Amino acid sequence: MTSKIRKTSKNLRHSKDKATGLQTLQSSMKWHHMENIAACLWNAYSGLLSDQAMILAINSSFVDPLLQFETQLKIIESSFKIVFAIPTLEKVKEMGNNEDDQEDLKNLYQNILNTFEDTLLILVSKDLYKLQILKLWS
Repeated sequence: MTSKIRKTSKNLRHSKDKATGLQTLQSSMKWHHMENIAACLWNAYSGLLSDQAMILAINSSFVDPLLQFETQLKIIESSFKIVFAIPTLEKVKEMGNNEDDQEDLKNLYQNILNTFEDTLLILVSKDLYKLQILKLWS
């Protein structure tokens, strides 16, 4: 009887692993499909994440403030061009083959805008903090 319970328990764990593996595969295939549909959106998203990482790295380094400002300005200009080069939301929705694709593309579109907004907030908050320090020193 005990061996039967162990086998059943082992089979349940194995089936859970299969389900988890299957779900992971389905999820990755779904996003791989989306990558082919909306390469321009994925490129924009990855570019914005890269720009945001560079801005955070520059903020954390001991760089001449003028050089830091000029570099961050170039990066944010690049981010601005990326964001405003993506298609409109209506065109993005048309890229989807079905309702799920359209919803995923809409979420990706929103993530792009949120990332750009976060990057701007990082710059503003860091610069205001620096201005407050400079004001205290003067």
